[in-house]
Amino acid sequence: METQSLSDHRYQVLRSSHREDRFQISNGGSSQKNFHRILEKKFEVPHFDCPYPNRTRHRLSDQSLDVAHNYLASHGVDKELGPDLWSALVKAKCPELMAFCFPDVEDRDFLWLAKFLSIIYAIDTKMDESEFKYSPDKACATVLGVTLALLWYNPVDERLLEHLKPLFDCITTDESRALVKVFHEDLLHARNGTKNLMDVEMTAFASAYREVWMEYCEAVPSEFLMRHAYPIQDFLMGCIIEANNRKAGHKMKKVEEYVALRRWTSCVPPFIICSDLFISRMQVTHIPNSLFYGSEMQRLLLANDDVVSWHNDIFSVYKEVIIAADDYNLVNVLCEELNCASYTEAGRIALQMVQDRIADMECACEQLMALAPPAYQPAIERYIASCRDLVSGTNQFHMTSARYKQVQC
Repeated sequence: METQSLSDHRYQVLRSSHREDRFQISNGGSSQKNFHRILEKKFEVPHFDCPYPNRTRHRLSDQSLDVAHNYLASHGVDKELGPDLWSALVKAKCPELMAFCFPDVEDRDFLWLAKFLSIIYAIDTKMDESEFKYSPDKACATVLGVTLALLWYNPVDERLLEHLKPLFDCITTDESRALVKVFHEDLLHARNGTKNLMDVEMTAFASAYREVWMEYCEAVPSEFLMRHAYPIQDFLMGCIIEANNRKAGHKMKKVEEYVALRRWTSCVPPFIICSDLFISRMQVTHIPNSLFYGSEMQRLLLANDDVVSWHNDIFSVYKEVIIAADDYNLVNVLCEELNCASYTEAGRIALQMVQDRIADMECACEQLMALAPPAYQPAIERYIASCRDLVSGTNQFHMTSARYKQVQC
């Protein structure tokens, strides 16, 4: 599928190469460098013609709101967020995203998803809209607590330990260093089996995450747990790197650099990997790690991650870029690199990138099904359905949720 030029021909967006995983963006000519950009205060969200059908919300959608918000409050997350952020989180009805994306899963799994989404959104809100935004040190306790929960059942996992380095590199205060010391002591208890995970003192956010993680660990075979743990930690480390960049005043000016960081900060992969939970309920053969970490499966997951993340960036321009003046958004970076006349113009380019990645995703689906042995195809079909439903469900949610609604000046 070739990339189509937009009407003014000032630029081209060259579609991503799924083999090289590179994103090339070129200007239409040298005169573009002197083009005077006037960025508007209003943003027109481009129309997205989703290739997947809308789904009817899960029947427990309304009930899930109370379940999720009560769960967060029971761990003190409401108090940690503060009245304004908590009110905004409740008003956004974030658990409804799961109602659009996973309308056909069992009731118990759907309510689990509602809780899981709510804690991820709560952490994301705290990281992006509070004092954590510019201070990796202040986020230290939450990140270490969640990571400890992830490590508890596999405390010597080299990848989880290795990927903590971005946090350790950002720590500057004695208080944070003390937290790291406690973290290592708790990890020693995990290795020796002398302490239960429920006995560990944690922040409100980490405590809430611990609850849903333990429920997940009870339902999914142990050999598949790290699939879920790794992207959760990547999300947290991405937030730390982002906060450190903000603190240092680093601005993203290249799309390729932004895409790499966006994949760190994305919380999309864990929701797709929740398919392992549904597969356990279906009582079909799980996708083995050898196939899961193979090139075609990873290509599918990466393309889906890009599609949903960039779609989110498009819808969040007004809230995050225009109102909050946050540079970390695909549309904003496109404006910088291409010197676009407006955010609306850059939004159209971002949408074209989304459409190209959907084409890559579908190509990966076809090749994955062609390569996979028959025994694993029911599980792969569940993953593919989750990927497609997450695209259409996210679009439905963004069209209806208050989370990214524009408040006109």
